[in-house]
Amino acid sequence: MWGWNKKNNSQKVEDSNSFIESIRKDRKDIKDIESKYQEFIIQSLYFDFDKFVNDLKENGLNSNTFDFWKINSIGWTSFKMYKKNSKIDIEYSFNEDSLEFEIKNIQIQLSSGKTTHLKSSLFKEIILKYFLQVQSIEIAKVKDKSLSEFKELVNIIGKDVSRDNMIDNILNG
Repeated sequence: MWGWNKKNNSQKVEDSNSFIESIRKDRKDIKDIESKYQEFIIQSLYFDFDKFVNDLKENGLNSNTFDFWKINSIGWTSFKMYKKNSKIDIEYSFNEDSLEFEIKNIQIQLSSGKTTHLKSSLFKEIILKYFLQVQSIEIAKVKDKSLSEFKELVNIIGKDVSRDNMIDNILNG
């Protein structure tokens, strides 16, 4: 008979509860695993920083290696960091006068295509180190170019011992 059977229905409820608990456990496991992404990525960024700095000094932002975290370019409000087939997208604001740096959004895209949002507060310190290192190198290049152009301008103006001494004092003083 196909009628309602209390014993059979009770078994279905237990099976459903067991299935729901299994789903809850799996979701919790996923959250735990994803929380470890952040710890691992932060450690990786710190570990790779010295390699990044050396490569940046040797090759600038145009390096073709992706064996460590690196930045290819920095825009006004965002930049990307790459390592192998993974990418971190960072939206930021930076106030040059107060030197305030804020990460507005940060996420990583893994080689599998999965994108995970990261906690800005956890990454601020290390991302700022990468950002300032690029800024430092870029500013040094602009300074060197400016000095070179200034020296060229001095050559165009001509030579004068007292003026040249004052210029040397300005440049080196």
